[in-house]
Amino acid sequence: MIAEAAGFHLVDLRIEFCRRIDAQAVTETLPVRHFRESDLPELKKIAADAYLNSRFYYDRNFTRERASALYQEWIDKSCRGHADAVLVAEHEGGVGGFITCQLESPGSSPIGRIGLLGVSSHARGSGLGKALVNSALGYFEQKNAVEARVVTQGRNIAAQKLYQANGFKTHSLNLWYHKWLTTNALSR
Repeated sequence: MIAEAAGFHLVDLRIEFCRRIDAQAVTETLPVRHFRESDLPELKKIAADAYLNSRFYYDRNFTRERASALYQEWIDKSCRGHADAVLVAEHEGGVGGFITCQLESPGSSPIGRIGLLGVSSHARGSGLGKALVNSALGYFEQKNAVEARVVTQGRNIAAQKLYQANGFKTHSLNLWYHKWLTTNALSR
């Protein structure tokens, strides 16, 4: 209530999932490969409409086009080195989905972080999401990560179910607020 009164707008719940990485739990179900430069146009198309449940689409200050552009830029930057790896799943002769992987190294126990997971609308329900998550876990295992983490939105029930089905447990839950400053507020 206090945050809303101060001009903040509750846009979603932030749920972070976590799971230990062990060799027995990591199995790839469909072929997944590393990103190629020629994949980028398709990855950007997928990113443009894969995150309709995100806080940016819900925030009334973002247009749909602006929110889509944000995710297109995010995958572009991930492919250009922001992510340690971008893994791609093919589907029916084209790109069906992707997952971005980042390694954090606090001491001698690296943590793998999934940044973006996107599956094209025509490939949803085909098992690509599971294959991509398993491939990310395999990548993290190869890099000696001890656990994997991922953040998703409270309203993205499909993502929550996918991560839970792959052994992830809720690690933390936070409220996500946005506040937009006006030009007048910025010039004070």
